[in-house]
Amino acid sequence: MIPRPSEDLIARYGGRGPRYTSYPPVPVWTDAVGPDDYRQALAEARSSTAEAAIYVHLPFCAERCWYCGCNVSIQRRPAVIDTYVDQLAVEVATVSGLFGSERTIRSLHVGGGTPNHLSPEQLGRMLGTLRGAFNFAPDAEFSVELDPRPAKRADVEAIVKLGFTRLSFGVQDIDPGVGKAIGRTMDGGHVASLIRAARHAGATNINIDLMYGLPLQTPASMAWMSDCVVNSMRPDRIALYGYAHVPWLRPQQRRLERNPLPGAQDRVALFATAADALLQAGYKSIGLDHFALPSDPMIAARRAGTLSRTFMGYTTTHEPDLIGLGTSAIGKIGTAAAPLFVQNAPVVKAYQRATDGIATVRGHRMSGEDRVRGGVIHDILCRLEVRSTAEMDLWAAFPDALAALRPYEDDGLIVLRRDGLDVTELGRYFLRPIAMQFDGWRTPDTSTTRYSATV
Repeated sequence: MIPRPSEDLIARYGGRGPRYTSYPPVPVWTDAVGPDDYRQALAEARSSTAEAAIYVHLPFCAERCWYCGCNVSIQRRPAVIDTYVDQLAVEVATVSGLFGSERTIRSLHVGGGTPNHLSPEQLGRMLGTLRGAFNFAPDAEFSVELDPRPAKRADVEAIVKLGFTRLSFGVQDIDPGVGKAIGRTMDGGHVASLIRAARHAGATNINIDLMYGLPLQTPASMAWMSDCVVNSMRPDRIALYGYAHVPWLRPQQRRLERNPLPGAQDRVALFATAADALLQAGYKSIGLDHFALPSDPMIAARRAGTLSRTFMGYTTTHEPDLIGLGTSAIGKIGTAAAPLFVQNAPVVKAYQRATDGIATVRGHRMSGEDRVRGGVIHDILCRLEVRSTAEMDLWAAFPDALAALRPYEDDGLIVLRRDGLDVTELGRYFLRPIAMQFDGWRTPDTSTTRYSATV
């Protein structure tokens, strides 16, 4: 069994903090970065020979799940979605015109919302636009997020035939009681049949998203669910996310409060129960909350030190440029000297008002200090260690972090070394608090309403 922290450790090192899918975190970005900055960054990146990645956000859902923290738009009219796909084509044309069509695109990820709320024809039209504007590598990974509930086997087969090689199913939980409590009842047998259809159609990688910290979850229910996932679905990857209860940001989450939410110690027990089952079934642990079969490329990336963490979670490659397309989409563009983070308008109507497709509303230009601190945080979250380099003595650069981390070592969460630190198995529960000690953007409200619970 994996070690479990005591209530005392959780009380001392818990709290709230960023998930560090970027550094600096999105809440500190400002509207000082706008459309003109993005246009300039795209044009400057045109001459690079490095590979790039694309993320497309499709915000539409048939209904809003009560636990959801994503940017979504409830929409049932196909004509409205068609108009959105048209606007995506406008953005693609402008971005590719500035960025260039010669740069090799290594990966495409389509998220939401519910991408399969679009018909296969609408998805195909969107992919045709992207393929016509960008230079995708012959072996580029095309991944898409799917809600299994409305999907049919024929839908999944059609999506794979469109060229999607990795499918990510948003399962969260298959216990009927939990499903009712979160407004998202999931049939495990149906999910398993969709996965079989996807593999038969040619999908090369299957991911399942699970969630812990939901009302009515118990260690027994987590063990049962993990057993079902392992034995009837056997995905290549599993993301075991902690539910982020932020009703001040997502008011519909208050509906979950009809049932008691697990406390911090209960959340640890839920995660540990599922993690134990996955490890015993042959999966390997990755970073904060991911698990993969030994044959999965993510395991090879972890061994090679090329594992990365982006807005899509853990990835096997680290492209310097990420193009974000669609409502609320986030991108990172620019040279290693001064990368630029950008985010599109979060509301569909505002996004569609950008007549040339550039709908940037905020962002951040990284400083040299941001790059150094972000690199340290990246290594902690991806490699579970950080070391001094020829260019930087870690502890000379961050003496305050060294002092703040000594109690973590005393409590067995890390091992401090002359040239860096290693995170212990017990310390995995506190990766985010450990990383926070190197965060130069931390403010007093870091532990209040801007971020989710770290444990």
